[in-house]
Amino acid sequence: MGLEVVDVSEANFHHLFDWSATGRGRDLGCKFCLYWEESDDSKWPSSLDEREGLKRRWFRDVEADFGPCGKLVLLESRLVGYAQFAPARYLPIEPRRTG
Repeated sequence: MGLEVVDVSEANFHHLFDWSATGRGRDLGCKFCLYWEESDDSKWPSSLDEREGLKRRWFRDVEADFGPCGKLVLLESRLVGYAQFAPARYLPIEPRRTG
């Protein structure tokens, strides 16, 4: 089959990286990460189902206004890459200061 790049959609959302069986803290995979939606992880729900629901809703809301806002890179139907993007109004993170 080869390499495929597709928009993230409700139908293929399940492909997002999921390390919940082995990860801890933030490192549970893109499917549950809300960093771009809410950078303060203390505000994230503790339930992975709730996190996934919020992430799915974010994708639906942004897609309705902006269009597709993520890409999956599949190699022989296996996820090997992922990107998420949107207009700044959908990414309410504050820049981190260093030094």
